[in-house]
Amino acid sequence: RNDNSSRFGKFIQVCFDKGNQINGCMIQDYLLEQSRITFQAKDERNYHIFYRLTAAGEAIPDVKRQFLLEPASHYTYINQSGCYKLDDVDDVKMFEMTKLAFNVLNISMEMSDGIFSVLSSILLVGNLEFKDVDGESCELTKKDRDNCAKIGTLLGLSKDDVAKVVTTRQLTVRGQVTDIPHKLHEARDNRHAMAKALYSRMFAWLVHQINLSTKTDISKARFIGVLDIFGFE
Repeated sequence: RNDNSSRFGKFIQVCFDKGNQINGCMIQDYLLEQSRITFQAKDERNYHIFYRLTAAGEAIPDVKRQFLLEPASHYTYINQSGCYKLDDVDDVKMFEMTKLAFNVLNISMEMSDGIFSVLSSILLVGNLEFKDVDGESCELTKKDRDNCAKIGTLLGLSKDDVAKVVTTRQLTVRGQVTDIPHKLHEARDNRHAMAKALYSRMFAWLVHQINLSTKTDISKARFIGVLDIFGFE
């Protein structure tokens, strides 16, 4: 098991100036392993940041309150494998190092808080269960409604908007939009798709911000390119 696998493919360009000194780099990301967000094999972890965040929530009351956190064992997306901690790894310390890395990359506190809010909302999305109504639609349980309210707070949405997004889909015919209720299995699949979309878009934004901090004029630079895609081992 490789606990340091990046779980995404990337092409890295390390750029040099005319004096052959490194003057920047760029990353292009490919093939993020989205399946890991919603499922992990036994004794494997989800992406490390989820455990760093929940560990910080347990250790730091302000973090718990701000991001509406519970212990890792509370969340379906990170409790199914039975692996929460890694040997010789302090997740709270790593959380603080992650915040420091954001600062070094000129990512503002407001934006880093936004990232942690999205991560917390993804964990709550994974806890939505739904219940069948008549075989043709489903509805939220009481616990689901509470989670939708928290998801709305974290994402800046109303709880009613969140509830609508997770229980219905829209069909447009000749310019007319119709809301169609999800069946139970559709709602559960949609829940996973929503979690993957939130994480992948947040990840793409973060890669873009890193590139802004390390950018150079690629067209005028000499560079060494490294392609890293899982399976190359």
